[in-house]
Order: sequence, then structure tokens, then C-alpha cells
Amino acid sequence: MKDLAKRPIPIPNALTQPFWDGAKENKLVIQRCQMCHVFYQPPVDVCMDCLARGNTSTLSFETVSGKGVIYGHTLVHDTRLGGFEEILPYPVVLVELEEQKGLILNANMPNTDPTEIHSDVPVEVYFIDIGSGVKLPEFRLVNS
Repeated sequence: MKDLAKRPIPIPNALTQPFWDGAKENKLVIQRCQMCHVFYQPPVDVCMDCLARGNTSTLSFETVSGKGVIYGHTLVHDTRLGGFEEILPYPVVLVELEEQKGLILNANMPNTDPTEIHSDVPVEVYFIDIGSGVKLPEFRLVNS
């Protein structure tokens, strides 16, 4: 298995901490406005739809299915970001989650043949442990 301990460790802030806490529990949690029910990724301080201000009762995090389709993709060959050398080249995908049109999550899609990665192909989330109590969401083709 590739050395995941070399991956950069995300540094959560007040807005992103619930996302990373969910990932530790193998859950994909996305911020959602409780007033107008719009999801946001990345999280926001103010709902851009109804202008509700962020607090735990108006902009909270909900577990989502982790299922979606590939919206866009690229194959990364760049060696400037350390920690990914052992998996180069690796696919990065933009996944449109099934909960909302336009709800896009950027993630890696390693261990997938790049020739099988196309727009509108169904994918699902899974989580990898990179050490230090951190798990990252990654995606795989459905039925892989």
C-alpha cells in the first residue's frame, strides 16, 4: 500500500471543522441552510440564497449520501505538492453530489484507470486514513 502518512494534513478552521469531524467517522457532511435548504461546499458564513447568517441553527452540517456523478476531471502529474509522489499521476475529480444540482466536491480518485473517468459517470465516496486522526474523502466508480 502506498505511504499515506506523507499526505499533507488538512488544517480545519471554524467553518470546515464539522466536515473533517464527519470524515473521521466515515461520513460525508455538507453545510446546509436550514431556512432555504441550500447546500454549500465549501462552507459559508452567510447563505447566498436567503442571506441567513451562519450559526448552528441556520447553517448546519448534514450527512449526505456520498453518491454523485463526475462533473469534471483532470490527471495530475505535478510534483510541486509534496506527499503525492507515490501515486502520480493521479485523477482529481469534481463530483456533483446527488443531493443538489451544482453541489460540487473536489476530491482525488486514485486507484482508478483514468480511461474509465468520464463526465456523468456515477461515483461514491469512501474514506482513507492518512494518520494523525485524519481521514480524507476520496471517490471510486460505483460497483468498483
